[in-house]
Amino acid sequence: MAAIVEGEKENWDVLGEYSNKTLRLKAERWTKAVQNEDTRTAILNFLDADAEQVVVGQNTSNQLVASSEVPAGLRTKGVYFLKTSDIPLNREEDTSNVREHVIFGDISPQPLDQLSTLIEEAS
Repeated sequence: MAAIVEGEKENWDVLGEYSNKTLRLKAERWTKAVQNEDTRTAILNFLDADAEQVVVGQNTSNQLVASSEVPAGLRTKGVYFLKTSDIPLNREEDTSNVREHVIFGDISPQPLDQLSTLIEEAS
């Protein structure tokens, strides 16, 4: 599995850097998170074009986790990554494709508040 992660280092790191910056975490939190099999699998499924989205947040134990679905009880802010195309994002020859083919942003722990703000901004 480590060889796959090494081959995807650039794209893998784009997700980690954005997650750490947005959630205000130290860099080692991402490194520790991807050592978890479930988190690593969710991210690899996203990069390999199997999953259309991945959501990164902290669980009740304050550990950084990733999932293909928005967690029901998000306690703190999370981040989402959505693909705009079906191409694999792990190709070594094109390390810029995450920035070109992924939309990313924050998820509020209070989705109704976030929806209200979005509606106000759209009006």
